[in-house]
Amino acid sequence: MPPKRVGEGVILERIGNLEKTMSTRFDGIDERLDEANGNVAALNVFRGEVTRRHERADDRAEDATERTKSTKSTIRFWALIITVIVGAATQIDRIVEVLK
Repeated sequence: MPPKRVGEGVILERIGNLEKTMSTRFDGIDERLDEANGNVAALNVFRGEVTRRHERADDRAEDATERTKSTKSTIRFWALIITVIVGAATQIDRIVEVLK
């Protein structure tokens, strides 16, 4: 049996239905692409914030290291001063004992 012939109107209707279906699918794809682009933008903002926080943490660590070095130097200085004072006091005690 030969295939049934379809009129031009039916073909145009089928083409129209196919265009609507494809248009709906493309709209869905466009919406998902827009959403994905929004997510990528949000991730870039988040990445930038994380980078800034890391940089600030590095700066704070460097500052703390400098303060620690400064504190160590201050402690060493005062320990030296105290040692000199104690040594001088000991020498003065010896001199006083000798002079008595």
